[in-house]
Amino acid sequence: MNKMKAPSLGRYDLGVQLEDLDAARPLSESVEVCSFGATGWTDRVQADAIMSELDLRPGTRLWDLGSSYGWPALYFAQASGCSVALSGLPAEGIRLARDRSDEIGIGARVHIHEGDALAPGLAPGSVDVITHFEYLCRLTDKRSVLEACRRMIAPDGR
Repeated sequence: MNKMKAPSLGRYDLGVQLEDLDAARPLSESVEVCSFGATGWTDRVQADAIMSELDLRPGTRLWDLGSSYGWPALYFAQASGCSVALSGLPAEGIRLARDRSDEIGIGARVHIHEGDALAPGLAPGSVDVITHFEYLCRLTDKRSVLEACRRMIAPDGR
């Protein structure tokens, strides 16, 4: 069995084992529709509702902050046809998100940025939608990140 220790998140060390990902995929897919190697608190029903509320579709440019392994942003891109920029840590998670985007055939519509939201490698005003699942609650300097969001969002963005 292929066991992999979940990456350390500094003081947020998950301390869990990710069992054989291939064996775990059917369970993960039944909850998430797709397996990204780790999950957040957002389930598939919630992800579908959020995707609908945000009116994601081909041509929409989504920036997801704190993406880590890519759930649910990669699912949004796969299901809606939107483009997505992922920003996050840990490095292992963001690398798995990159691999997963290629594996599910959406790599051409995915921009990966390993790091925080203050320098995402995006042009000001270049995104239509910003999401940040569980990200802001973990930050001490929320204002700087929200100011970065303001710079990146298009005038009619959400």
